[in-house]
Amino acid sequence: MLLAEHLATLRDRLDEIAALAARTNKATVLVVQQFPVVEDDGVCFPPVRESIANLLAFVELGTAHDLDAILACAEPFNWIAVDADHKLPESARIVQTAGSRVPPGRLLFYSDNQVWFDSALDMVQRIEGGVSGRTVVMCGLGPLADSLALTLPRIGACVIVPDDGTSPLHASIVLGASQKRESIDAALIQRLPANAAVYDVGIGNLTFEAAELARTRGLRLYRLDNRAGISSAIVRLLETDNMVSRLMGRVRLRNVEVVAGGLLAPDGAVIVDDIRCPTMIFGIADGHGRFRREPLGPDDRERVQYVRSLIGRALEAGPSR
Repeated sequence: MLLAEHLATLRDRLDEIAALAARTNKATVLVVQQFPVVEDDGVCFPPVRESIANLLAFVELGTAHDLDAILACAEPFNWIAVDADHKLPESARIVQTAGSRVPPGRLLFYSDNQVWFDSALDMVQRIEGGVSGRTVVMCGLGPLADSLALTLPRIGACVIVPDDGTSPLHASIVLGASQKRESIDAALIQRLPANAAVYDVGIGNLTFEAAELARTRGLRLYRLDNRAGISSAIVRLLETDNMVSRLMGRVRLRNVEVVAGGLLAPDGAVIVDDIRCPTMIFGIADGHGRFRREPLGPDDRERVQYVRSLIGRALEAGPSR
């Protein structure tokens, strides 16, 4: 059972999203985020956001029971996007509850840890002008730290894990990557060069003394803001849904296979952009995931010309009713 203050905040968020939807005519998405650590509890309702394409309302929770109560009020939303990471004792039940309560056509699943990582990497690269050839000090443990440690070397960065010593660290980028736990103390800040930037990408990584010392030394301090990451993740989910539910398909026309939208096409199939309303031919399938190289043989050219003629006639006829 949600507490009275939770219900009041939820009603406020529903009113906000309804007003924005009436004014902008944008689709509404309820983003259900699991708490990243077991120490968090209760239910939180971050502010409503308007992205370029959608309106986003948020709820952060840690139990399937709370999700069940939230979903009882979620009918007005066009989409429900649920964090599917297994990181809490009730993560599996949360995912199962979403699957049983939300119709498949309105339900989207995503990884909040992946969004967190994407946001962190994008932020650091944008501010630093890339990390290729740079040395990065990695502090902290957990999924975010693991993903950064795996990816940073692939894009040219040298990752070091600090020891307990006092010798200077010759690195201008420090990442605190534990999720909502301290991983950077004042002793580490003291070892950094004067031009260093310290990123709290896991939120809550610096001790109070470390943050104060960094400010005193004039180091650059950043704390992750993942608004761009979550907005782009929702756009990607909806684009994927559009591809799967509207563009994807396979049809046989006069012994010519026509395929679109991510199906693994048989050898010789004509690949188009949209199985229902094609406007473009991408090429001829080779039967195991790629396109045949030009120049095409006579049979392939004949199939392409046939499909192209069908597209041309459909475009001339205009939109079907």
